[in-house]
Amino acid sequence: MPRLLRGLFYVFTVFWPVLIYAALTHGYLYPVLLISAAILLVRLAAVSLSQNKSGIWPTLAGFLVIGLALLLKQESLALLYPVVMNSTLLATFGLSLTGKPVVQRFAEIARKEEGPLPPQAIVYTRNVTVIWTALFAFNTAVSALTVYIGDYEIWAFYNGFISYLLVGSLFFGEYLYRRKFLNV
Repeated sequence: MPRLLRGLFYVFTVFWPVLIYAALTHGYLYPVLLISAAILLVRLAAVSLSQNKSGIWPTLAGFLVIGLALLLKQESLALLYPVVMNSTLLATFGLSLTGKPVVQRFAEIARKEEGPLPPQAIVYTRNVTVIWTALFAFNTAVSALTVYIGDYEIWAFYNGFISYLLVGSLFFGEYLYRRKFLNV
């Protein structure tokens, strides 16, 4: 997938809750959902044509949720997008614990010239994967709760700010911990 298209998709994904909140409060949800479905369809095509198929399931799940919101004309279904994204990540990270954990795969890719990971790094990456799995479980539950509550401001604040703050804090916190205490 071309770098520009991938970058645009990530910007779209990050700002999606804010965009949906604005669309809901100003009455233009369905045009935004149509554009969102088109963006996800392009992403789905690009991922299915690429060598790396890792983004296919979250993209397909997001496309289906937005497609259902459009077909059924149910705005509450559009609010489920963050729930679906978090639950897809929860499943990806959680199911990887039955084999090679996701974080271990990332670590092996990052240090492919340095050889295999030492045993203590394998244990560490498994533990970090467990922590990410717990975060995605928490985010899924709270995102679902914000949909149930039905307050667009609460939904947008959690899904467009707090959840990103939690993910960013874990990402950078783990990175700093690894650099300072593990010297990796």
